[in-house]
Amino acid sequence: MARLIRKLTQLARDYQTTFLAVRHFRKAGAEQSGHIGMGSIAITGGVRSSMMLKVCPEDDSKRYLAHNKSNGLKKGPTLTFVIQDAPNESSGIGQLVWTGTSELTSEDLVLMVRKTVKKKDEATAFLEEILSQGPVDKKTVQRKALAQGHSDATLRRAKKELGIKSCKQGTVWAWHLK
Repeated sequence: MARLIRKLTQLARDYQTTFLAVRHFRKAGAEQSGHIGMGSIAITGGVRSSMMLKVCPEDDSKRYLAHNKSNGLKKGPTLTFVIQDAPNESSGIGQLVWTGTSELTSEDLVLMVRKTVKKKDEATAFLEEILSQGPVDKKTVQRKALAQGHSDATLRRAKKELGIKSCKQGTVWAWHLK
């Protein structure tokens, strides 16, 4: 990987351009923001600047963009933005609207990733247990999840991970494991 990064660096110099690489966070999280991306640490090690993007756990519409590596320069501030529907636009493409800065650092965001992973794992275990005997009314599942402290967003992520299906039972919707 390090050799590939060096070749890309040389290409960028030769053509006076910049490459943008997009990576996903590791599911297990990380101790340091430079180690949060999937794949080789050589990717982060070989670049001059690295940033991370995180969805706000309390507000799905808010995003954080934090500088987690900068060779030779001071890290920039963590920026916040939302994605809104474009006015008079029917394409479904949103527009990015900058909303300011945040005091949160990239290291703070790493802690948020670790907490989100743990919460999703707990919600996954809850769903496996409650649905182990067969389909359960969706509203019952949601009410019990809320009573145990699971947010709707975390419950949706756990539902998706488990591949839980919704089925109509009489007049109500129920969830069931595959």
